[in-house]
Amino acid sequence: MSLLYLYKYSAFEVFLIFLGIFLLIDGLIAFILKKRLPKRNYWIYKLHLIVAGVVYISLLWAFFIHSWERNLESFSPFFFLTNHLSILYLSKIFFLLIALFALFFNKKIIIKTAFISGLFVFIILLWGLYWGRFNFIIKENVIYTQHKINTSLKIVFISDLHVGQYYGHEREFEQLIRQINNQHPDLIVLGGDMICFFAEEMKHFVPYLKQLSAKYGVYAIHGNHDYGDYFWWKNKKEKLWNHRMLEYYYELANIRLLNNEQVTLPEASIVLVGIENCGHIPYGCHADWEKALRGITNDHYIILLAHDPWNWQKVLAQYPQIKLTLSGHTHAYQFGIDNGRTRWSPFNPKNPWCGLYSRKDQYLYISHGVGSAMFSARVGMWPEITVLTLRNE
Repeated sequence: MSLLYLYKYSAFEVFLIFLGIFLLIDGLIAFILKKRLPKRNYWIYKLHLIVAGVVYISLLWAFFIHSWERNLESFSPFFFLTNHLSILYLSKIFFLLIALFALFFNKKIIIKTAFISGLFVFIILLWGLYWGRFNFIIKENVIYTQHKINTSLKIVFISDLHVGQYYGHEREFEQLIRQINNQHPDLIVLGGDMICFFAEEMKHFVPYLKQLSAKYGVYAIHGNHDYGDYFWWKNKKEKLWNHRMLEYYYELANIRLLNNEQVTLPEASIVLVGIENCGHIPYGCHADWEKALRGITNDHYIILLAHDPWNWQKVLAQYPQIKLTLSGHTHAYQFGIDNGRTRWSPFNPKNPWCGLYSRKDQYLYISHGVGSAMFSARVGMWPEITVLTLRNE
């Protein structure tokens, strides 16, 4: 389960959880360093304690001193802390995986190897945070269909923007918008997860999103993050108001939301259908399939926007009329290889998780996404602008 679900605990309980995890990691490292480092290198042990102390002070500041308002200026330290503490402690874990052997074998090479591996991971993740997540790539695919369509259709698909993480990186976000428009698409579709936590994230980026331009317009659906399920709300009314404000910001950006709705593209004999987010527990399901598909005839080619690729199983089982499903959600796990020949992630996913899949005449495309809610670094699974062209066989 995602760490984001810690919002179900009180702030004090979450503080204790993180403090306990960090103390365990730092305590083990301190024990190993004190036991195995030669005296001339004790400065490393002292530096470790100082860095750990700074981390604990930052936790105290974040949980009990800083006032977290629902605006990006106030909330940007959260993104900074989560990104950099993730890098620091993932590097420490890699160090520990090797350094633990030093408790049983008194070999200097073990500690040296642990230091090198931890430093390597730290540098790679830092590179992924400050360069990798802005290395926008364009992936092009042509899908041929036996279902006769009146004209070919060029679709640009992006997903999982999580715009809050782009605060302070507006230049890179503007570059993303420019690259999308440079594809001269007939249709732009956004696959959900516009925000990380609250609607005010999108407000800041409305002027940029308004620049998106396509012949048939710009359409979007909600993802699991767009319902405000990862924030400490005062009451249900406040949470509902947040969701309404998000939909208002979509209107300001001239992006049409498809909440279990459909739109017929003129001249193309293509129907675009969007369902609200529906996923496994704990994500919840807001989809109304009957409403979304009502009245569509077999003469139309149907494209489905569904944030969670899990929905493709339902499409295959119950909806043969849906020919193309576009999804996001997975972020392609942000680390791995996807070079057109090899598709691999260290997380070893079993279900469809990135790229193009097909069964008979039905297709699923899962985008890498272009953002992240908590930890933004990307290595190998670069942020993706997907260009799909539909053509008659």
